[in-house]
Amino acid sequence: MNEHEGRVAIVTGGSRGIGKGVAVELSQQGSAVVVHGQTEHYAVETADEIVAAGGRAVPVWGAIDDPATSELLVDTALSHFGQIDTLV
Repeated sequence: MNEHEGRVAIVTGGSRGIGKGVAVELSQQGSAVVVHGQTEHYAVETADEIVAAGGRAVPVWGAIDDPATSELLVDTALSHFGQIDTLV
């Protein structure tokens, strides 16, 4: 069993660049991923790519320096996957 199997990760900045690479890799290793991005388009696109590849992911978008976005990330992880194990 992979060490990430059954875990849940929130990846801030996970919709593009290095963050996207981390989100995709965590999903390939068995984590469900909450993909954060500044804009809806890229967050949804990345989450959709993860799901299409057989992973579990949901998108969240907004300014990370806005406390409401941070709260939404946590709430989304808990409501969709029931736990949070990893924060990137």
